[in-house]
Amino acid sequence: MSSRSACAIDLGPDLQGQLEQFDADYVAAFDAGNARALAELFTEDANVMNTFGAIVSGRSAIIAALEQSFAGPCHGATLQITPQRSRRLVEDVVVQQGTTRTTRNTDPPTHRDFGYTKVLLRQSQAWKLAMIQFGNIEPPPSKST
Repeated sequence: MSSRSACAIDLGPDLQGQLEQFDADYVAAFDAGNARALAELFTEDANVMNTFGAIVSGRSAIIAALEQSFAGPCHGATLQITPQRSRRLVEDVVVQQGTTRTTRNTDPPTHRDFGYTKVLLRQSQAWKLAMIQFGNIEPPPSKST
């Protein structure tokens, strides 16, 4: 897992460490296929927008979507998170952009890359995801010679 920001704006070392721990917890829950543990990292009223533009709202709906994903296309998959830009908007709100790579346990292994924008909100001294939006990262078109 990579969780070091390439460009951290307005972040001190304490906050940077907290965000890295958040990502480590997220990856551990994802890699374990644990929908409930992963959903606990979201606020009760969180929103997730997938790559198709569908929005899943609320922790219970997020759990259901994750359970379906872990039973299907993400069964046995692993996750890598690479934050690229983080910005503290106010004391308890951080916006972060970066990429993720999901590697599926196939022969040979396959992967999908996504861009993300997430909003983290500190609640009771813990950082939670209030919103995350994913977008497909398409490989650049090949150049014809």
